[in-house]
Amino acid sequence: MSEQNVKPAFLLVDDDVNQLEVYVELMKSLGIWHLPILASRDTWLLDLRSAIQHYSINSVITDLNMPNFNGFDVLRTMQEVPNLPKRHLIMISGEIDTHMEYSLRCCNLGAQFLSKPVKLSLLRDLILL
Repeated sequence: MSEQNVKPAFLLVDDDVNQLEVYVELMKSLGIWHLPILASRDTWLLDLRSAIQHYSINSVITDLNMPNFNGFDVLRTMQEVPNLPKRHLIMISGEIDTHMEYSLRCCNLGAQFLSKPVKLSLLRDLILL
């Protein structure tokens, strides 16, 4: 089965519970399976690795700046899993000053970079590609 035919299973990673709830509601409205991970919890890194190993996670929406870990670490952790088809890798950040640098780093990891505030219509369109 090609990566395009694999149904998305999203990991949602953010340290802001309100932002996480926005992503959860978007996934629910689209009927897409998702697993939210609140990155401010002490066990969130363990939650992330466990989710990638135990669920068929092939897509992620992650914040860039989080306590003790960042969105690039999340993307690299996903890439460490062998034979994991990557469908959607999306990083979101409010840091406008370094937008170009982060865009290039995301591109090198096969990910999209979006600046906050994110238009939900744009995020929805990326998810449905």
